[in-house]
Amino acid sequence: MNHSEAFVDRRLRALGLRPEPFSKEEMRGRKTPDRRVYRDAELLFLLEIKEVAADDWLGGERPDPRFNRLTADIHEAAKQFDSVNPDRQLANVLAFVNRDSMCDSRDLIGVLTGNALTSQGSRLPLYEKYALGRIREERLRIDTYLWLDESGTFQVFLNDVDTRHSNRLRPDFEAIIRDLVQPGT
Repeated sequence: MNHSEAFVDRRLRALGLRPEPFSKEEMRGRKTPDRRVYRDAELLFLLEIKEVAADDWLGGERPDPRFNRLTADIHEAAKQFDSVNPDRQLANVLAFVNRDSMCDSRDLIGVLTGNALTSQGSRLPLYEKYALGRIREERLRIDTYLWLDESGTFQVFLNDVDTRHSNRLRPDFEAIIRDLVQPGT
């Protein structure tokens, strides 16, 4: 288990959820997500954990790597979910653990929607090549995106394309958000 997986596991356990890794036998010969996540005996969702590693890129000749890294992670996660959940009977949840000070959840939103959000609340279609490119369909097969970092940020982005899953997960994630905003209430 790597540091990011342990970090997400601790956060989920603190919220009353039980993450369990796939067995070595289940992983043999195919890629799988990292975890099954339960509440008591109920299997809630499948979970893949990706780390957004620090990058020392300072601009210049190559394009900003943040967006390519996020789309590559979404592309890979979709393949992992498809290997064990092709008919989408369970919700697919992708957690990003951010360790890059130059990347934040707005970059994820840009990759998923194709839009940059301005401080005035308007949308600029700056990232459509990502959202409508390589991950056009794959981004829609992931039902929830989680964004976590060491500072305590925990954001939840529900994808409402498959309402079976978004309606089922919404109460859990709304409770999680409430608990994060108002601990102990």
